[in-house]
Amino acid sequence: MRPAATPRLRAWVLAGAGCAFLAACGESRSPISEEALRGGTYLSELDERGTVTLTDGAYRAPTVEGSTSQGQVEFLHWANGDLTGDGREDAAVVLVEQAGGSGVFYQLHAVIDEDSTVRDVARRLLGDRIAVNELRIDDGVVIVEMLIRGPGEPAPAPATVEWTGRYVFTDRGLRQITHDPPTVDRSGDTGMITGSIWQLDSFEGSSGPVVLPRWERGVPSLRFTRELGDDVRFMGQVDGTVGCNLVFGSFEADAEGGLSISRLATTLLACSKPVLDLEGRLVAALQSARSYELAPGTLTIRVAGGTLTYRSRE
Repeated sequence: MRPAATPRLRAWVLAGAGCAFLAACGESRSPISEEALRGGTYLSELDERGTVTLTDGAYRAPTVEGSTSQGQVEFLHWANGDLTGDGREDAAVVLVEQAGGSGVFYQLHAVIDEDSTVRDVARRLLGDRIAVNELRIDDGVVIVEMLIRGPGEPAPAPATVEWTGRYVFTDRGLRQITHDPPTVDRSGDTGMITGSIWQLDSFEGSSGPVVLPRWERGVPSLRFTRELGDDVRFMGQVDGTVGCNLVFGSFEADAEGGLSISRLATTLLACSKPVLDLEGRLVAALQSARSYELAPGTLTIRVAGGTLTYRSRE
């Protein structure tokens, strides 16, 4: 896997990949053709260069020089759609990788049309020995209809559980925005930090109240979903919006009011400068979260040098 990009910058996309899809270089095409995708160069650990190039949708090579064991990549599904909000038609691709062992790994790739050059810029593992039935892009979200195994089932067990994964291209690559099938009881979450969708009401910085701009895609909001823990300490995923872009990350909290938020990633939609500037401040503030306080309908998050106040939306 490639290292995460610096927030809001995608220089790593532009460096080192070259003209990865020769059939699609030069004049920008809309949409990206299946022919170009079936002959494209994709991120992969099967080659020491970190990429493999398909020929008519397939790649074969010895896993080690002189070995009879072969690494294989097969082109499975593709879909067109705008992943970055720039109006260009990008693509999502599902490839199946085998490295010579028993694993059969389904990888989701984001293929971006940027400045008349088409490149594979991110990938994410969907699962080992699963089944992908459908792939599509809807309003910037990659939707994968698949069959997976239930919680705790071993890898050799057949994949029989229907599940829909949803992913977006962010400044940290492809990010899942749907949670895995539930494995813990969340029935006691009502009334906790995880019991509501929280909408930003005010932002107090180190030098006083921050003037909030006219939001372009709705007021910033957060949702905390507990995945592990007990009545004393719990952790999980946080997702929502920061004014224009979507945001996703992880959190840990405790019953005494301690809170930390980490690994935040945002989508890459083009927005006005005032909103983008405040988005950056909001993300930085959230990642410096130290504690929270709950009052009826109100969540206050104490961050480095200030506070964020949210109101319950439900």
